[in-house]
Amino acid sequence: MFDYKNLAWVGLNSPATLDQFDLKRNHNLKMTIAQNVRDRGIVNIMNDAMETASDGVDAVYVSIDIDVIDAHESTGTGSPEFHGVTTNEFFEAMDMRTKFDMLGAFDLCEVSPEWDPSGQTVRIATSGILKILAPTLLETVDPDDLLNRS
Repeated sequence: MFDYKNLAWVGLNSPATLDQFDLKRNHNLKMTIAQNVRDRGIVNIMNDAMETASDGVDAVYVSIDIDVIDAHESTGTGSPEFHGVTTNEFFEAMDMRTKFDMLGAFDLCEVSPEWDPSGQTVRIATSGILKILAPTLLETVDPDDLLNRS
């Protein structure tokens, strides 16, 4: 079960629908547009979103829609949006997962490989997923430790 007070939408880049506006107004949802990311920086926006999502819960579910990324960088989606976040901002948000131990589950959706013959959208999505999973699945090695081995 979820509570609306824990919903945080980051990087909306097209006009909100009437239903979304009603949800925001009726439940005081945290909804930020891509312009907010440019103005305040992805780290500040994500910190606010993670604080909202994790308030009083045991775990957080994150759903990532690839169309948050600007259409000129990620065309392989059903609803490409202009003026979205940059790929670098997206990767920085994914890297923040290592500082957020309440992530219980996530999904990444809206990737449509057939609409991006270059394969760039799939590579961005895959890299984003790996940035989230790598700290859990892969062992990190400190280069200094390798140099100091006898």
